[in-house]
Amino acid sequence: MRAVLPRDYEVAAEGLPWVRRAGTVQRWTGSWLTTFTTPEPKASEQALTSDRIGLINLLNRLRMAGSESYAPDPEYVSIDLIVELCAQGSAFAAQVRQAVIAALAPTGANAASAFFAVSRFVFGQPLYRSALEAAIQAVPGVDGVRSVKYRLRNHSPDFLTMNDVVVVGVNQILRCDNDPSRPNNGALSVSVGGGR
Repeated sequence: MRAVLPRDYEVAAEGLPWVRRAGTVQRWTGSWLTTFTTPEPKASEQALTSDRIGLINLLNRLRMAGSESYAPDPEYVSIDLIVELCAQGSAFAAQVRQAVIAALAPTGANAASAFFAVSRFVFGQPLYRSALEAAIQAVPGVDGVRSVKYRLRNHSPDFLTMNDVVVVGVNQILRCDNDPSRPNNGALSVSVGGGR
């Protein structure tokens, strides 16, 4: 019953019933090693105070002497996307647009299987343009992706052409909920050319 490596801290945190998963990074903070274990709660974006205290107590029982342990909240990075694509000549542009949004955004009946589903992105996992375009191309009626632009909320005011990868920090989780009632959780705009 001890935690030495980052994975040891993650396993301990993930053993709690309210934790979906955890990410850990160890840093030298001046005079000693400090371990930051960030839990992702199952029911909300931030842990309850009582849950956080329980996690800190657990990690303090397991940590090595001479080191410190902290349990900060996860940092969610909301991404806004503008996707321009072409529909096949036999497809209805409006239906293709709706199908692409349904394939990407975690709303409605497809919430668990959408590209931006809550459980898809984990701590520090980057967004690869190739994976995003593959998800779009898999939608029936899509002929091709013309462009993908993005911006990270509260990081950049302007939309940029997406490179091969969008990188996030080790304690950050990428999200694009596309929920009008929670616009700060990322938004998706899809425009379709061609089709009927």
